[in-house]
Amino acid sequence: MLLSLQIQNYTIVDDLALDFTAGMTVLSGETGAGKSILLNALGLALGDRAESGVVAPGSERAEIVAIFSLSARPELQEWLAARELDANDECIIRRTISLEGRSRGYINGHSVPLTHLKELGEGLVELHGQHAHQSLLNREQQRQLLDSYAGITTEIKQLADLYQQWRQLMEEQEVLSRQALDRQSRHDLISFQLQELEQLNLQPGEAEAIEAEYQRLSHMSEIISTIATAHNQLNSDDGGPGSLLSQVQSVEREISRLVTVDARLQSTLELLEGAAIQLNEATSELKHYLDRAESDPERLQQLEDRLTHLQDLARKHRIPAEALLQRYHELAAQLLTLDASDSRVLQITKEIDAVSSDYQQLAVTISRARERAATALEKAINANIRTLGMGDGAIQIELEKLHDNRSPPSPYGHERIAFMVRTNPGHPFQPLNKVASGGELSRISLAIQVILASSHAVSTMIFDEVDVGVGGKTAEMVGYQLHALGERTQVICITHQPQVAAQGDQHLLIHKVKRNGKSNTLVKPLDEQSRVDEIARMSGGAQISELTRTHAKEMLQQSRRYCMAEKK
Repeated sequence: MLLSLQIQNYTIVDDLALDFTAGMTVLSGETGAGKSILLNALGLALGDRAESGVVAPGSERAEIVAIFSLSARPELQEWLAARELDANDECIIRRTISLEGRSRGYINGHSVPLTHLKELGEGLVELHGQHAHQSLLNREQQRQLLDSYAGITTEIKQLADLYQQWRQLMEEQEVLSRQALDRQSRHDLISFQLQELEQLNLQPGEAEAIEAEYQRLSHMSEIISTIATAHNQLNSDDGGPGSLLSQVQSVEREISRLVTVDARLQSTLELLEGAAIQLNEATSELKHYLDRAESDPERLQQLEDRLTHLQDLARKHRIPAEALLQRYHELAAQLLTLDASDSRVLQITKEIDAVSSDYQQLAVTISRARERAATALEKAINANIRTLGMGDGAIQIELEKLHDNRSPPSPYGHERIAFMVRTNPGHPFQPLNKVASGGELSRISLAIQVILASSHAVSTMIFDEVDVGVGGKTAEMVGYQLHALGERTQVICITHQPQVAAQGDQHLLIHKVKRNGKSNTLVKPLDEQSRVDEIARMSGGAQISELTRTHAKEMLQQSRRYCMAEKK
């Protein structure tokens, strides 16, 4: 529950601290005193969007602090603990807003994103605004109200997830079906190309090796002639003085003789000796090559045929011949992908059947829960609206069947929900927007809100002038209902109705004062006497007479008697 709310430098609030109690707290005051400002400030603390211009003139920033007790909310303590936000019995939420509209949020002293404030706030506070009855005209809102009362919001989320899965699978199946013809044509082409490459039986590096061997064999005559000439130049068969090797050896002998005379020629001699050795080895290598070298026309033809085949396929695939083996592996992978797509077509049918079966089972469970809840909610609402001055009014909740086991799914199940109303006996039930007036709709909405509120998990419920348009005995019954709700959860009620205000366990007066030409909103907790005066003002206006005071005392006494009777 909300323990306190502290506001500093926010619009026309300089420094305000409010302490709240359990039960029903009433906030009253003249129009424009600042009651809505307090709710807006609390909304900011709980993650609402901040705007520039809310900081009080002359201040650098506004600050709102809300302190909640979590002693009865272990699930929220677990939420805080999971985010390392010091989960204790009390939770301190702080929000600051700068002059430029920038803001920061804190939970238990830790800086947090505003999404954390909003998520936590949704579990702490529920606001019922004075215009909430307008949303009751929306069919989707009517469905949410029934589902909330039935306690199947988790099942509805699961059903929506199943619907999304079904829809995605159906879209994938449609895409695969459209691609089936193209996929088959592509499969046939790739299979043919793979068969050609498989028949080629190309080995790694083969294309390069064939090219090199072909070049060698096709130039073999030229190679043999050139090597023979080179061999003769290096060393003629008779070893005569004209060969290059003989000349080097001759020079080597002459320098060797001179080394004995001049030792500085030793390095030159060593070079000549090395050259003679290298020339001798080169001569031997050339002789060895010539002994083995021969033309092979048959092998050359084989290579030429193989190379032509490779080049023809390479041109067909528009790639170099050495990339044919890589192309083979790429095509094989593509064929596997196409085969997998064919398998996916069969698999996706099974998945659609499985998801549809899960959907249908859950949708039937939801339909039964809705039927039971609709009967109970109708009874509760009709009993409630009769106490709110609509003795002849009645609500009927229709479940229009849209889908069955043979129909495609929808996000929210097999039926459409419609709240129908009858305001005069003997008349048919019709949609709310065709029958109910603004005042009647407001009372119907309030009756529903009070009933649904008792089943909600939030620890604080705020009703912002939900009693607009009612008065007298009806307003008194509204107050009784809110007070009864306050026995189960904390209720904060902003009201202009004295009959409602008289039911509060705590009464806070919101008023505005002027100081140094500046307006400032203040809050005053009312004691017994000042509460009598405030209820008298709410009943009779600015001029409070003994008659209005007496009437105010009677309302308070009657409220206490009612509360005591309810507790018994």
